[in-house]
This record gives sequence, C-alpha cells and structure tokens, in this order.
Amino acid sequence: MSKERDKRYNGYILNYEKGHDNWEFTTVLEAFANSSGIVKSKLKKHFGEEYEAKLEDFVYQNAEKVMQLATLDENSISQAATKLKKESEKTPDKVFLLERSNAKPYYIIKGKLLLFAKDRMTSIDGVETFSQPVTDIWDDVLPNDLHNEGPESVTLLANRQNI
Repeated sequence: MSKERDKRYNGYILNYEKGHDNWEFTTVLEAFANSSGIVKSKLKKHFGEEYEAKLEDFVYQNAEKVMQLATLDENSISQAATKLKKESEKTPDKVFLLERSNAKPYYIIKGKLLLFAKDRMTSIDGVETFSQPVTDIWDDVLPNDLHNEGPESVTLLANRQNI
C-alpha cells in the first residue's frame, strides 16, 4: 500500500558512489537546494505550491542516497553487530560495514544503523513510492497450530471473571 513520504529519512549521502569509506553526509533539504541551485532558505518561496512535490521527486530520484539513522538494540542484534556498533562509537567519523548472509548489509556510524529510503519503497503502477504492507498476515502458522488460540486457552486468575 502506498503511503506519503517518510520525513524521518532526512539525511543524504553526498558521494554515495565513492563507497562507504568515503561517504560525506548532509541533509536532504541541503542536497535538494544544491541540486536546484537555490539557497535553502528560499526553496519554498521559489517553488511555491510545487515545493513538496519537487522535494518528494528529489527524494524518490535519490532514494539510494537518502537515509536516516536508527538505534541498534543490542538485545536484538548479533554479537558481530554489537561489536561493530561499539567500535563505531569510538570512531564516530567512520562508516562501518557488516556484511550479512541472506540479509542486507549493515552500515553503522556513531553507533547507529543507516536505513535507506530505497529499502522502504516499492513500485506501484510503475511509480516508485514509500509503501507498507497492507496486512501482517502470518503465512507461517498452519491451521492445525491454532487449536490453542482464543478465549478457551486463557487461564483466569482467581476471583476473575470473563469480560
């Protein structure tokens, strides 16, 4: 299902093509201003009613460079990721890469994970857009595993009644 642009993706990698060891960062707004040749403070005035649409187009066209930083929960990541997280906190100007089998690599800087806008987008009717699943259907649960589901399987504490 299509959804509006996720504004939390507000970071931008200036030189993405040079590899993670050389990445330099700025904001999406600053990168948009530079690509438009307009001072950042004058963007809204220049584009008027088209401002949001133009900014959104810029994000979609540069989705591999648009990112946000996310906290890494050490209770939910591997030992290798935890080790790299701690190492990146000690060397805050370096982007660390953790290759993972059967999963997208982790790019970590300052103890945070880089999440890329391109990974949150899909093509709907030939147009790239931010998207989210329509449902969270559990297709890995077999019908014969449902026999203990529902109110019959609930044990109430003493002196409690069904509501």
